[in-house]
Amino acid sequence: MKSQLLIAAATTTVIGSATGLALAADLPTLGGNSGPAAPKKAHSDAWKHDHNRLLGSHVRLTRKLHGDKTARHAMRAHSDWSNRHLSAANKVLRRQLKTHTANAASTAAVPAILQRIAQCESGGNPHAIDASGTYRGKYQFDLQTWHANGGSGDPATAPEAQQDRMAMKLYQSRGTQPWPVCGR
Repeated sequence: MKSQLLIAAATTTVIGSATGLALAADLPTLGGNSGPAAPKKAHSDAWKHDHNRLLGSHVRLTRKLHGDKTARHAMRAHSDWSNRHLSAANKVLRRQLKTHTANAASTAAVPAILQRIAQCESGGNPHAIDASGTYRGKYQFDLQTWHANGGSGDPATAPEAQQDRMAMKLYQSRGTQPWPVCGR
């Protein structure tokens, strides 16, 4: 440390104080890894391999869920994350992808006409209730129609898949008549 100070002091007198201090800050530290010029800890090859694998998985999962632009951002923004952090983030992304895939599969099973009716009636919200409280759920069933088709309880609290099945049953028996405005 004394030799650094002597070099810094000598440099300061020859070059000038501001430039000399800047050069002295760039000198490697002696006897320890502290200070602004301390070298970063090198990671093992195994750690680097795991990191690249986790980052690649993170980017692929992000691309599947959110598209290319977000995936490119994830590549840049998350490259300095620890392996532990990337692993945890990948678990979250896998759960989101599983939910997204399940929702897409259930939506695909519903005919287009019922999808349009649901969008018109409730904006596709399975928990929607109209202002009067009479019509409830994704397809805005009244309680009498819901129960007549085999439903129990409140349509707005029933699982979305059950509401889809009930709407399909109603559509098969009566067409779009139960939805005079949205069924056109």
